[in-house]
Amino acid sequence: MVQDEGRAGLLMRDNGVPRESFALVPNAPRGLWDGGPSSFLHRELGLSPATPIVLYAGSIIPEHMVLELVESVGGWPSEALLVLHG
Repeated sequence: MVQDEGRAGLLMRDNGVPRESFALVPNAPRGLWDGGPSSFLHRELGLSPATPIVLYAGSIIPEHMVLELVESVGGWPSEALLVLHG
């Protein structure tokens, strides 16, 4: 499975995998980042725009050390918020 035709093309070219071996499974819509900060999570979570957010987006397997990240929150400033998205 691969997210889009672009990635399928790279896998075909770099690894010699035939195109018919792939199933396309998009995992997110395409979009543009304007380079500026986003207030999306603040709006969605009903937070003040001044609230510092640390977003962890990824797997929670032990090798990614997410447990250690969560355990470190006690040493963060009290107004900071950790959001896990996996």
